[in-house]
Amino acid sequence: MEELDPLLTRLFDAANTSLPQEAFLRELAVQIRRTERRQILWSALAVVGLALAALLLALPVARASLALIEYFGQGSPRFGALLLSPLGTVCAMLASLYVLRRARAG
Repeated sequence: MEELDPLLTRLFDAANTSLPQEAFLRELAVQIRRTERRQILWSALAVVGLALAALLLALPVARASLALIEYFGQGSPRFGALLLSPLGTVCAMLASLYVLRRARAG
């Protein structure tokens, strides 16, 4: 077994100082609060960003959906009515999920 260097041991012993416990805990609490505020701020910014994106995309998506329903409704009024019904909405969601899965796989 190797002996420890006595000079190195003395230096480590001399450097072994600890912060007072109260000051350490106060600093830790400040850092925790700062981190929590930062996380809340980023979460709020993400929500605002998503809301703005939804606001900007809602009108073009609605126009495209109505144009698609009108296009298919011209050929078959029953199919156009189906697209507007709750069953049509469920079918559209299922078709969208299928397309998304296929796009991820490819």
